[in-house]
Amino acid sequence: MKFVDTKRFSPIIYENDVPHPRDLYWQNPKIIPKTKREFVRFCKRKGIIIDKPWWDRQRQRCMNGYSVEEACVWEGGDVFVDGWNMDVNDDGSRYIRNLKITIPSDRTISITEKHYFYLNLWKIIREDRQLERKILGNPDFSDLSFENWWVRKRMFLEKLDNLWAKCRQIGLSEESACDLAYALFFYDDVQLAIVGGEDIYNENTMKMLKRGLKSMYNTQFYKELAVDKADMMITEYTGAEVYSRTANNNPQVLSGLTPYSTKLEEIGIMKEKLCTEIAEFVKPSLKAGGRKLGFIDYIGTSGVMEDGVFDIERMIYNPKAHDILEFEDLFSREPDHNKMTGYFIPAWKFEIVDEDGNSLKEESIKQIKADIAKKEKHEQAIAKASKPIHLEDMFDLQGGGFFGDVITSWCNETRSRIVKNKKHQVIERGFLHWKNKKQPLLGCDWEPDERNGDILIFEHPERDELDQPIPGLYCVGTDSYDQDEAKTSSSKLACSVYKTYNYTKPFEENVVSNEFVGLYLDRPTVAHGGREVAYEKTAQMAVYFGAYNLIEYSNLLIFQWYEDNGLAGYLKERPDLVIANMVEKSNVSNKFGFPKNLVPYGLKMLRDWASDEDNVRRCKWTERLHAWAQYKIDPNYNCDITISDMLCIVSAENDKLGIMSSQKKKRPRKRLRGYKEVNGVLTQIYTAS
Repeated sequence: MKFVDTKRFSPIIYENDVPHPRDLYWQNPKIIPKTKREFVRFCKRKGIIIDKPWWDRQRQRCMNGYSVEEACVWEGGDVFVDGWNMDVNDDGSRYIRNLKITIPSDRTISITEKHYFYLNLWKIIREDRQLERKILGNPDFSDLSFENWWVRKRMFLEKLDNLWAKCRQIGLSEESACDLAYALFFYDDVQLAIVGGEDIYNENTMKMLKRGLKSMYNTQFYKELAVDKADMMITEYTGAEVYSRTANNNPQVLSGLTPYSTKLEEIGIMKEKLCTEIAEFVKPSLKAGGRKLGFIDYIGTSGVMEDGVFDIERMIYNPKAHDILEFEDLFSREPDHNKMTGYFIPAWKFEIVDEDGNSLKEESIKQIKADIAKKEKHEQAIAKASKPIHLEDMFDLQGGGFFGDVITSWCNETRSRIVKNKKHQVIERGFLHWKNKKQPLLGCDWEPDERNGDILIFEHPERDELDQPIPGLYCVGTDSYDQDEAKTSSSKLACSVYKTYNYTKPFEENVVSNEFVGLYLDRPTVAHGGREVAYEKTAQMAVYFGAYNLIEYSNLLIFQWYEDNGLAGYLKERPDLVIANMVEKSNVSNKFGFPKNLVPYGLKMLRDWASDEDNVRRCKWTERLHAWAQYKIDPNYNCDITISDMLCIVSAENDKLGIMSSQKKKRPRKRLRGYKEVNGVLTQIYTAS
């Protein structure tokens, strides 16, 4: 389906459907006085009248929508296609499945009430092709805006929130500002909220809202403001309120508010789980008598991702669990009409459009790829992530980092498989508790808590006949910190657990070996115990798995904590055997831990381990795969997981070298134990005697 003659959707702008020549509408909003006395004088001097019938007609359209006859043709178009996302009914009408609307056979197109308001009365910063610069003016119709405004209509009708996963420069922030303005103009006693992961994002949307409001000062919809601050607006007579707030890692940022509409801007840069925690705090206030009275827009932009990327992934691949709208999976690399995802806007929509606002898919994709190819190689990764063509592109990290293109591609493919398929999501979340806090060496108990748990485990420790973790089977590595206040939002303590090879079960199937099986990644606030809580978590991991903890020897307070709490026996001594293979001579003097200056050598060992494709493909951790894929050597870049994983690999290699050295000294004799079929080959099995 292709839209035609779309200027008809903007009758005020292009169809001469305008008020009386002396109506206030024709006055420049900038020259209209703000005080009542001056305004009255201004109207008298200019001979201003109000064309009430015309404004009543506009109000009706802004409340009920607007229709245009023969506004499309069935042939052509790349956004709505027969048989792909649009069903052809027996009477010739079309049903657009993801929007849940029917286009009648006479090709009458209806736009929503908010879309009419947006096209005809709202002002945005837009391109003027004749002037070849950007101006403040009315937006043009596009197939993307048609779709977006119907998605917002679905939110209202189905009483669900929505995730907007999109690229930059498609006008979504302008639409969000207009959506807020619509509520401010047409609803009384309503609260509206804009929350940004960083202040630049909520402030930007607030500025768009204020700019748009000022441009409507010459309309009959404008509302006088009693409060007009940078972060708050309140209307004079209708009690509508707008708040702009920055999350700052505070899930109660909207405490005390009951917003009808909440725009969570750039959730990808928020701390993991912060956007959902904000929503959980505000959701109870949005319901009355079992009815939903408020809506949340989760907005995530590709290329603007930090810890919040995991929230976007979870939401987009499991929309029902997060009370957001569902859409057919049309934009994955392998689309599946039977699967549902959150709302994803591929970059080719609105990239290149024709004069009627129809997106030109082939030309757009060609242009996107050409623009990426022009960039330096190190810039191409960011460019591709910023212009996702497929859903997976939003989350893929491109090669060129420390691990290289091949390993990065394995990481991306494995991550995609995990997030898209529940049967591969096998990580448990929970807490470890001391059996006796005064005697920590007695061990820990596991308490599962999928919602709040701060320790993640793939496999719990294998135990011997005495119900103790098998000694030497696990390695723990920790990248620690000294300062309670993080210098950057992403700096955390990471503690990894790695399982080596269980020689007691050499031929049993489904035995986990040479895999990462545990992770703790957090930075507790001072109010929640600060660094000492984080240190204790690493000790619980070491005790639970019966393993020594190899810690990078740079932030030293954690070593003292182990000493002070009687847990020094779980500190891993300096891995001298590995160090000897790294450098000819080492002058390090620390007894415990791994020297900071040798970290680059350790990272090479982790890269060698990851060069075995099976090691990467077996990984069950989206956090790890993401960390490895994006890791780069840069003094300003922090990746706690990669460092703690590296320490595990160093520790495991050091233990293996120790075993080999011991075996050479003892020279044990081999004794034939029997035979076993291994991979179809009859193999002799020996045991040392």
